[in-house]
Amino acid sequence: MEKLKEKTLAAVAWDFVGKLAGELATFIIGIILARLLFPKEFGIIAIVIILINLLQVLIAGGFRSAIVRFQGITHIQLSTIFWYNLAVSIALMVGMYLSSGFLAAFFEIPDLKAVSQTVSVNFIFVGLSIIQEDLLIKELKVKLVTLRRLIASIIGGVVGIILAYQNYGVWSLVWQTIVGGAIGTVLIWTIADWKPGFIFQWSSLKEILPYSRQMFISNTINRLFDRLDGLFISKFFSPIILGLFNRAKSLNHFIIQLSSESLRRVLFPVFAKVDMNPERSKRILHRSLHLVSFICIGLTGWLFATSEEIVLGLLGPKWAEAVLYFQLFCIGAPSTPILQIITSQVKASGDSVSILRLTLIRRTLLVASLVASIYLGIFFLVIALGVISILSIYIILMLTRNKIPLTIAELGKITSIYTLIALVMAIPLWWFHDLGPGGELFQLIFKSIVFGAGFIGANWLLRTKAISEIIQLVQPILKKIKRKLR
Repeated sequence: MEKLKEKTLAAVAWDFVGKLAGELATFIIGIILARLLFPKEFGIIAIVIILINLLQVLIAGGFRSAIVRFQGITHIQLSTIFWYNLAVSIALMVGMYLSSGFLAAFFEIPDLKAVSQTVSVNFIFVGLSIIQEDLLIKELKVKLVTLRRLIASIIGGVVGIILAYQNYGVWSLVWQTIVGGAIGTVLIWTIADWKPGFIFQWSSLKEILPYSRQMFISNTINRLFDRLDGLFISKFFSPIILGLFNRAKSLNHFIIQLSSESLRRVLFPVFAKVDMNPERSKRILHRSLHLVSFICIGLTGWLFATSEEIVLGLLGPKWAEAVLYFQLFCIGAPSTPILQIITSQVKASGDSVSILRLTLIRRTLLVASLVASIYLGIFFLVIALGVISILSIYIILMLTRNKIPLTIAELGKITSIYTLIALVMAIPLWWFHDLGPGGELFQLIFKSIVFGAGFIGANWLLRTKAISEIIQLVQPILKKIKRKLR
C-alpha cells in the first residue's frame, strides 16, 4: 500500500513539474507567436489540427484505455495493436492528402489545401508513439513521458518562432507542429523499453475487445463533438472568429487543465489497481476532488478577475475581442477537470456503459447548442459549452449511482466552500478595472496578489480539507529537504 502511495505521489509530482515546464514553454511560445501572427493564421492551422485530433482516435481505437486497465496484457497483444495503429495512421495520412482540395473548397480557404497536405504527416508520428507512451504511464514512469513532451515542445516552438520572425505566416505554425511531432516520436522510441515484434494476431485481442469497443465508441463520439465546435465556427463564422475562440479557450484551459491533468492521468492506473478496495478507492477519490476543486476553482476566479489584463497584456491589443470569450469560458472551466477525475474512477471500475451514455447525452446537448448558435450567435455557444460541462458532472453521478463512492450531495459539499470564496474575491476585482496607476502588467500583478492572498488566506482560516491535504503532502517533502541540508 505504501509503495503504491509513494509511486503515485512521485508520478503526480513528476508529471506536474514536467507538465508545468512543458505547458509554460508552450504558453510562452504561444504568446510570442500570437504577437507576431494574426487571428486568421491561427484559425487556419486550428482547422487542420482539429481534423487531425478528430481522426487520430481511429488510430488508438479503444485500446489506449485497455492497455492501462488490463494488468496482464501480453507482448503479442501490444504488437498487434501497434501494427493496427500504424496501418490506420498511414491510411489517414493518405486520405487527408487526397481530400485536401475538398477541405479547402468546403471551408472556402485556399491556403488550407497545402497546409493540410503537409501537416497530414503527423498521423504517422501518432501511430508510432502511442503504445510506448501508454505503457510508460501504466508503469507510472511519468518522468520520461513529461521530459519527452517538454523537449519536443521547446524545439518545435523555437522553429515556429524563427519562421514567424522571417514572415512565414501560417507556415511557421505548420512547421512548429511537424517538428514537435517528429522529435517526440524519436524520443519515445529512444527512452521506451518496449519495442514491437513482427507479430499480428487479431485473435489475441479477444479478451480486451468488448471493453475496447465500448471505449472506442465513447472516445470517437467524445472526440468528434469536442472538435465539432471548432469545425462549426470555421464553417459558419470565419477563421478569424475561430482564431479568437481558440486563443481564448487555450489561455483559459492552460492553467485549469495544468492544475488537474497530472493528477487525472496518474489516477486512472491507480484506481485500476485499487478497484477491489472500495474504502481506499473512496478515500483517494474524495481527497483528489478536494485538491482539484481548490486549485481549479481558485484559478478560475483569478482568471476571471484578471481576464482583461491577461489578454491585452500578454497577447496585445489586436486580440482585444478575445477578452469576452475568455471571461465566458470561465463559466464551466472548473467542471472539466472535476469531471475527468470522476470519469477516471468510472473507467477503472469497468463501467464503460455509463461513460458511453454520458457521451451520448453530452453530445445531444452540444448539437442543439450549435444549431441554436446559428441564430443566437457565437457568445451563446460559449455559454452553452460551460453549462453542458457543469451538467455533465451531475449526469455521470446519476448514471453511476451506487457504483462509485460519490454522491451529488457529497460533491456539492466538497466544491461549495471553494466556489464561495472564489466568487467573493473575484467579483470585486473584476468590477473595478483600474486599481491604482500603471498598465495591464501592473494591474495583473496587483490583482493576482490580492486574489491569491485572499483565496488562500480564507481557506487557511476556515481550515478547508484541501489546505489540510496540501500540508500533509508538503510536510514529508520539507522534512527530507531539512535532513539533506543538515
